[in-house]
This record gives sequence, C-alpha cells and structure tokens, in this order.
Amino acid sequence: MCAAVSAKLTGGGKLLTKLKKMSGKGRVTAGFYKDAKYENGTPVATVAAANNFGTKDSGGFIPPRPFFTDTVTENSEKWVRGFGKMIANGKDIDTSLQLVGEKMRSDIIRKIDVNDYLPNAESTIKQSGNPNKQPLKDTYHMMRSVGYSVNDEPPQYSQTSNNSD
Repeated sequence: MCAAVSAKLTGGGKLLTKLKKMSGKGRVTAGFYKDAKYENGTPVATVAAANNFGTKDSGGFIPPRPFFTDTVTENSEKWVRGFGKMIANGKDIDTSLQLVGEKMRSDIIRKIDVNDYLPNAESTIKQSGNPNKQPLKDTYHMMRSVGYSVNDEPPQYSQTSNNSD
C-alpha cells in the first residue's frame, strides 16, 4: 500500500527546461513496503489496508479509518508544490525527491497519530491487552513501518523504526 504522486508542472524558461530534462527520471513513493511485517509474519500493508478501507471477515468487523487515503487527498498538492519549489530554487532532483518522500512519510504517520476515527471496540482492546482506545495505535508498529522510496531504492524508515519487531 503506497502512494505515488505525479504531476504536470508548467513554468517558464529555466524551470520548464529543467523539468523536461528530469522527465521520467524521478519517482517517490511512501507507504507500507513488503519488508514491513508483524512478529507473526503478517504484512503491515495488509493490516493498514484493512484499517484504511474497513473489512468484514471471519475475524470480525473493522470500520473504515481512511488514514492513508485522507493523507493523500489532503496533502498531494502540497507535496507536488513543494517539489516544484525545491527544483525552481536549484535543489537537485534526488535531494528534492528524498525531502518530499520524508514529508509524505511524516504526513502519513501524523494522520495515524492524530485521527478522529471510531475508537477501538472493547473486543479489540481485550484481545490486544492494551487499554488504548485510540484506533491504529495498538502497538505503534504500523506507525514505525511507514517508509518512503526514491527511484525504487530500498525503503527509508524513521531512525527509530524496527520492522522486525
């Protein structure tokens, strides 16, 4: 489950020339990558998607808590504008993509941390043993597992991230 933002940027003179040169040479994604798993081997992306879209299966009902889609909807234009400003101000493409990736990652984490979604069900609280009624934060592992990738390189995680716990 990753977000990639694409944009068509227009500008005059030097900016347009610079953008044409970089066409197809840069890509940044952010989200949950295949190496991020829970202790039991469950991919974090699976849990994130179930929480984002909601699910009803043999394990019960998870109401939609669209933290991921809300983050992309609320911030994608800002990410594109920020990238355009960095390029216009002379930053190189790779550095600009890395900075946008870090911003995307931090915006996803912030949405998980500060959300106004339905609280966890009592059954979820009992099952996890965590009295935290806030959704999406039973173990905080999902928050630590948000990464970003530039040009299909291995994902970058927070300094405090540990995707094997």
